[in-house]
Amino acid sequence: MIYKTTATLIFCLGASQFQLVITANAEHIDQDDIFCEDDVCTKISSEPIAPACKDTHTACRDWAFEGECDANPRYMLQSCQQSCGRCPGELSAGFEGHDFNCLDSDDGDGFPKLCSELVALGDCMIMKESDTVEGKCRSSCLFCVNEEALREEGISEEEIQRRKIYRSMDLGIPQVNMGRDKVEQHNNQEQMRAMDIYSKRDMTEASITNTMQSKCQNHIKECAYYASKGMCESRTVFMMGTCPLACMMCEGLDDFHSAVGKRHPLETPLFVPGNTFQYIEEAKESGLNTIGSFFDSLIAREDVKAQMVTEPSDGEKSSDSKDEPHMVLVEDFLTSEECDEFLNQSKAQAQEDNWAASSIHKIDHFDGKHSSELPLRSSQTLTCKGSGSLLCTNISTIVNEKLSSLTNLDLEDHLEATEYVRYVPGGYYTLHNEFRFHDEWRIGGPRVISIFIVLSETEDVRVSGGSFGFPALDWLLVRPKKGSLLMWSNLNDEDMKPHIKVKHELMPVKEGDVYMFSTHIHQFSIR
Repeated sequence: MIYKTTATLIFCLGASQFQLVITANAEHIDQDDIFCEDDVCTKISSEPIAPACKDTHTACRDWAFEGECDANPRYMLQSCQQSCGRCPGELSAGFEGHDFNCLDSDDGDGFPKLCSELVALGDCMIMKESDTVEGKCRSSCLFCVNEEALREEGISEEEIQRRKIYRSMDLGIPQVNMGRDKVEQHNNQEQMRAMDIYSKRDMTEASITNTMQSKCQNHIKECAYYASKGMCESRTVFMMGTCPLACMMCEGLDDFHSAVGKRHPLETPLFVPGNTFQYIEEAKESGLNTIGSFFDSLIAREDVKAQMVTEPSDGEKSSDSKDEPHMVLVEDFLTSEECDEFLNQSKAQAQEDNWAASSIHKIDHFDGKHSSELPLRSSQTLTCKGSGSLLCTNISTIVNEKLSSLTNLDLEDHLEATEYVRYVPGGYYTLHNEFRFHDEWRIGGPRVISIFIVLSETEDVRVSGGSFGFPALDWLLVRPKKGSLLMWSNLNDEDMKPHIKVKHELMPVKEGDVYMFSTHIHQFSIR
């Protein structure tokens, strides 16, 4: 008689055991009989061996996502059993063993409303392991995509395409909710919620490249936890390489992989770490600048009308000011005539369609609105990047030369292209940082100092209108006059890490237009 068998042997070697079990399809052998001979044991079972349940084509998973299990069952249920969810005890590729209608539950149990709330709150990713959510919110949570059903619901073709893109993405290792206490666990969940909405909204934009989507993953299960602990900011390069999805910075992946490691290792930085009070003399002797020595030198100049707005104390002052940033206001950086000339040139040469509306947006994690519906900034911008116009030429020759003279630094290779910004009545810029984490891996390094030059004053009689507001600096409001320059450090002196207190906003303009220049000084050459 011929038997078809698989086997597992048990080797008894000291305290260790290595098991091998033999299974045979034979009626005359009692189930679970075990034979041992010379320290080798064999377990025999009468259960027949099931044929392998697998896909026979590499495209089965994609076909299943596109609905072919229903449309072409004769082929699919034979050749793509795993992707179509026909393997006993296994989850299918995107269908998780449920039926193929791919609809939310509508049996009077209230789940349709719950499903929409889960999507709005970003809870689909957190509750994905729940059988109830898997079975009853499959369409809303994008556990599957049924194009015909979505069209019947009136969903646009653009939205259907976005859902298909999301389903085709590999988000990497599933995240776990972890934390040492309830606060950390809550923060971890909030990070997962934000990540869920980000992956479904931002990463399905038409502007996102295939490379970004394919690399937008979490490579370890702790990514959301690390992100909730602030590691996207404190260890940016590590997190971009390991957890770009959790950090919600996948748009920068192309730049990241093309720029990391490209800076020359011997390039001299414009600023070096060092506490102002300990290293200022050493910095002067070496010819290098710490952030503190730079601002102290500026204030000490008699030919410059510079006023220190905030600065870190040396411990002798109030402890509240110990960790304040360096911030300086310079009056009459531009003369009134120079400001008027820039304004006249912009009106003569820059037509209305040359002013680009702000492209900086946010996502409302509560109602799940698309990011373009919620601008962080309401303004118009002209950016001079090597333009040959008279306006841009004058910005380069006058503003940049004056900045080099003011700072006593060679800024040609460290200064960003100047932005010419206009805020009309109602214009604003909500709370934000000038420091950009993706600069950490770029050739130029971080924005060390941010600079704003005001060309016109708002006619609003209230002090807040058009002012720079700093909530973390005891609600400081700074309203520069025409021709004034406001600059501050985005980094701490000692370790050159992001300064938490320079998060700021431009208060809404009520009357008149406000024009200003903005630029930033980088630690290394950006060219």
